[in-house]
Amino acid sequence: MSYLDQRTSPARIWAIVVVAILHVLIGFAFITGFYQKFTKEGVQDLDVFDVTEEPPPPEEEPPPPDEPVPEVQSPEVVAPPPIIPPRPQQQQQVQTVERQDFAPQTQRADTVGVQQPTPPPTTKSCPGFPGQSFPFASACPAPPVEMKSCPGGARVPVSAQCPAVGPTAGAKIQNPGAITNDDYPAAALRAEAQGTTRITLQVGANGRATGCSVTGSSGNSSLDSTACSLAQRRFRFSPATQNGQPVAGSASTSIRWVLPED
Repeated sequence: MSYLDQRTSPARIWAIVVVAILHVLIGFAFITGFYQKFTKEGVQDLDVFDVTEEPPPPEEEPPPPDEPVPEVQSPEVVAPPPIIPPRPQQQQQVQTVERQDFAPQTQRADTVGVQQPTPPPTTKSCPGFPGQSFPFASACPAPPVEMKSCPGGARVPVSAQCPAVGPTAGAKIQNPGAITNDDYPAAALRAEAQGTTRITLQVGANGRATGCSVTGSSGNSSLDSTACSLAQRRFRFSPATQNGQPVAGSASTSIRWVLPED
């Protein structure tokens, strides 16, 4: 207490007392409704009214589209062709031709009922040449001779008889030794196969082989196929003949395969 009495002055104590009294008065005013009275009067003096917004103006309708104006087409102006006066001689000639073309034909009284002679023919048809025309004054050419084929390849006229067919001489091999043991296939050597292959070759009229067939096997397919392949490539032939003419035929031969000695 001694420390508080020393630090607090009398003026400060009176200020604290005044502030406390003011707080008490303000609290009393709130309790008694003094503040509410003045507040209500201030509120009643205010005029309150509703503000209504004006409706927006109606939208203007768009103007109607302009009607298309039809285009007026002016008529095409065609210039008339130039008038060329005809020459006097040409006009006279045209008039003369028109008179000749359109002049009425008069018939003589003495020719009425008389049949006019027909003009002589200028062309004629000839036998053996259907659809063709020849001059009437000329002689018809000889008709072509129709041919036919006979056995053996000969061609003779249709009216003639075919010649007798003579015996056919077969084709012949000109170089039968063209295949040797030097052509031994490797597969047959490894298999130690040997034997004789009999073949028949088809020969054309030009003397060339056209095919080959094995008529007797050697027992090894490699030997047989090699024999036919080499024979068609290496053999030369004389073609078969019939009545002295070369014809297609065949030739047969055999190839003996022997294992070479070591």
